[in-house]
Amino acid sequence: MKELLVILLLGSTAWVQGVEVQDEKRDCPFGFFYAGEIPEIETRGEIWQMGETSPVYSCYSMQEGDMDWVTANQKCFEQKGQLLSVNNNQEDAILAGEMFWKNFFEQEADLAAVDLPTEVLTSGISLKEGNWTWFGAGEPIDDVLASEMNVTDSYDTQCVIVGWNQGTNGTELSFTAMPCMQVYTRAVCEVRVYTQTWYVWATTNWLQILFLFTLVLLIVSSCVTVQIYSSRPAHRGQRRSNEMSVTPPPYSPHDVTMTTTTKTANKYAEKGKELLAKVVFYRQPEDKQKLTTNA
Repeated sequence: MKELLVILLLGSTAWVQGVEVQDEKRDCPFGFFYAGEIPEIETRGEIWQMGETSPVYSCYSMQEGDMDWVTANQKCFEQKGQLLSVNNNQEDAILAGEMFWKNFFEQEADLAAVDLPTEVLTSGISLKEGNWTWFGAGEPIDDVLASEMNVTDSYDTQCVIVGWNQGTNGTELSFTAMPCMQVYTRAVCEVRVYTQTWYVWATTNWLQILFLFTLVLLIVSSCVTVQIYSSRPAHRGQRRSNEMSVTPPPYSPHDVTMTTTTKTANKYAEKGKELLAKVVFYRQPEDKQKLTTNA
């Protein structure tokens, strides 16, 4: 067993020594020093670029059931949150707003027709008399809010209980100091988050992708070209046949496609040519006599 531990220690030491600590010359606050950093491993073929960053905001979750302050904290820890701390700018207006209540009741409820909760656990606690702290945020409670809280007569540890009621200006918040270990039925958990947008540019095998795109383009263009040349003669022959059907046939002195009647007419035409060839033209009688006397 000892040999195995020694081997593991040596392997981990070699792994740590193989990592190069780089000096990026960073600045540190007063009282702190910079000891270098390990460069991030770049993902092959990917370029990450930071985009927009939203302001920090709160998200809420409702917890129901019999619980005290400790149990409520445990439930919020399981959701990676904290009990409600009303310490942000105008957060009381958010908690009294319509959007909060629509999600609280999970329906489009009319606040005038429902019973608003009056005892909901928060992270506010007094661990010392006169000292109030938002335990979830680690910040002290505002003195004005602490002075306006209704404090119950009890020697137990006091916690801040928030309640909602209908006022003249709409829904209003009220804060009361009550024993932490008393059993309550509702608690509000809160997480502080922000949204970070990242843009990822994938460059893996970009040359292969370009080659594939070029090959596909070449195949498509070849198919289109073959289709054009294969369909062109058919269109030309069809156009020629259409022209021949519309225009009259060309003139030909010797029609090859002749009927029997045409052959008979041509026969008599040829007979007339023979007769014409045998006709002898004589001169006038006076000319004949002259020729005879001279002879």
